[in-house]
Order: sequence, then C-alpha cells, then structure tokens
Amino acid sequence: METNNALSVLARNLELTRKESEHRVQQKTRMLILPIIERLQRYSIQEKLGADLNQLVSYIENLTSEATDDIMIGASLSPAELRIASMIRSGMTSMEIASYLCVSPATVKTHRRNIRKKLNLNKSKVNLRSYMQDISIFQLSS
Repeated sequence: METNNALSVLARNLELTRKESEHRVQQKTRMLILPIIERLQRYSIQEKLGADLNQLVSYIENLTSEATDDIMIGASLSPAELRIASMIRSGMTSMEIASYLCVSPATVKTHRRNIRKKLNLNKSKVNLRSYMQDISIFQLSS
C-alpha cells in the first residue's frame, strides 16, 4: 500500500514537472520567439534580418533552461523588457537598441528603468549588462 502511494505521488510530481516545462516552453516561445518571427515577416532589410535571426537562434538554443531565476524573471518582465534586456546583455547601447527597434531612446530608457526596478537593482550601482550576463534566461551565447 505504501509503495502504491509513493508511486502515485511520484507520478503526480512527474506530471506536474512535465506541465511546468511545457508552460515554460510555451511562454518563452510566445514572449521571445514569436515577436522576432513577426518582425522578420514585416521587414526585408538584410541587416535587420541577420540580427533577428541570430537572436532567434539564441532563444531557441536556450528554451530548455532549467534555472529557477529563469522562471522568476521570465514571469516578471514583459516581452518588450525581455527583448531589450537581452540586447543590453549582448552589449548594445540604448541608442543602438532604439535605432534597431525603431523607438525613441526615451522608450528604451523607460524599459531599462523598469527592468532595474523589477530586478531590484533600482538603488544599486550594479551594471545592468553585467547583471544580465549572470542570469540564466539571458545566457544566449557564451
């Protein structure tokens, strides 16, 4: 009887883990990959396509990241913030990000401020790019 109960608990835990993994893949796909694919469909400029394709490949390679920070940060940042955060991590300046996304530098600045706030870096002197490099969700290419 105890063995059956233990097996039942194990089966439920495995199912819960599987569902969480599926949810994580769906969430990352929706938040990170689909916006890039939509952008690729709208633009035909070679330079922009190359950058988007590189970013898309990086996201796909890291879809199965198992870190707990990944889940927590992925849930707290908006899709736009995730994208800008990954660009910050890759070394792009605010002006470069603004130009690439066709938004104003003030918009990028607002996103940076919101990212710092959500990551509890508001009153810290921690460099945002350095911080991003240590977080598993942004381990795009090492």
